[in-house]
Amino acid sequence: AQWYGGAIDSSQNNGTVKLIMSNSIFTKNSAHFGGAINNQDSILTIDTSTFDANSASSGSAIGNNRGIMTLSNTTVANNFDLDQNGLGGVIFNNDTATTITNSTFDSNNSSTGIFYFEGDQNTITNSTFHNNTGLALADMNLYPLPDKVNLQNTLLSGSTLCQSSATITDNGYNLQYGDNSCGATIPVANSDPFNGNTLADNGGPTQTVALVKSEALDAIPAALCVVN
Repeated sequence: AQWYGGAIDSSQNNGTVKLIMSNSIFTKNSAHFGGAINNQDSILTIDTSTFDANSASSGSAIGNNRGIMTLSNTTVANNFDLDQNGLGGVIFNNDTATTITNSTFDSNNSSTGIFYFEGDQNTITNSTFHNNTGLALADMNLYPLPDKVNLQNTLLSGSTLCQSSATITDNGYNLQYGDNSCGATIPVANSDPFNGNTLADNGGPTQTVALVKSEALDAIPAALCVVN
């Protein structure tokens, strides 16, 4: 594996480079940092894409270091830590402003967190975390700074979901299943919202996991739903 960015390395740009990708598939790439993409000091925009079976010591799908990242309508699945010598994370997000919307994180494996973050400018909306090994949301605690994720209209399902030191701001209509570690204000589902369903073509631009009858269905008012 190469050192940075198994497929794309965009680094040392001092915020002057915009990297825009859509309708892309990144599969089985490997690097020490950023299995598929290493983004440092760049503006990274990803839409309608898939990250599948990529690996790294840190950031098995994406390593995002001091870059501005927007991820939307994207599926991140089956990505995993290359070894135990790095910091882990499927999305490794250090000191950045990151917005994730309408995206699915499924069957990833990380020793730390699926979204592993440092900083307080992180927002996740209309997204799903399902069947991952490792915390869905975990903060790095590298610096004496507040680490925060703004969470809205998002479903988290797994055994242990959120790191206790992570600050999760509940902006409404979130649901957790497996435990209540993402906060007392987020309701806990009474049963598995997916009932064993796995990634499949459910009519969207990328694969998703279909819900079954549960509290998650029709929980969000129509006025807050985003249709792309």
